[in-house]
This record gives sequence, structure tokens and C-alpha cells, in this order.
Amino acid sequence: MTIKIQDKNYTLKYNNKSLFKIEKLIDRPIYEVFEDENELKKMKTVFAFVWGGIQEDISFDEFSDITNFKEIGDILPDIMSLINDSFSTGTKKK
Repeated sequence: MTIKIQDKNYTLKYNNKSLFKIEKLIDRPIYEVFEDENELKKMKTVFAFVWGGIQEDISFDEFSDITNFKEIGDILPDIMSLINDSFSTGTKKK
């Protein structure tokens, strides 16, 4: 998935590495976050979900400076779907 923020395109990809990145930033296990309605309402958590999947080199602070909540809110359902799909990343295929 590609998102456009300001005039630049960013590639989003969710896998184990991106989930680790999100967990580190919000300092909570991703499974706990999905079960905590209050955590899911926090702007930092919402931004972390998007930032964690960005493949280009951009810090969370830089990302937060150039992004607004409307842009994130519009794509959040797609992001959550990608994150849910990533939980099968690394599973052994038969």
C-alpha cells in the first residue's frame, strides 16, 4: 500500500519487523493494544500504526510533523486490515 503525505509517497508494509517497531514505540504488546479500547483512541497509537509500516527512512517525530489526523483517519481501516493480515507473517506453510 502506498500513501501520500504532503507531496511525497510512502510505502507501507506490515510484517514482524514493523510490528516490533510499533510495540517499541508505544511500549506495549500489540495484542494488548488491540484489546484496549482506550489505547486505540490515543493519537500516538494511531500514528504509530501508520508510521510502523512505512518503509522509507523517517523518524516518528518527522512523520508526526508532516501528517495530520484527518489523513491518518481516512486510511486507518485499511491500515488495521494490513496489520491484522501481518499476524500470519512468518507462519510455517505446509
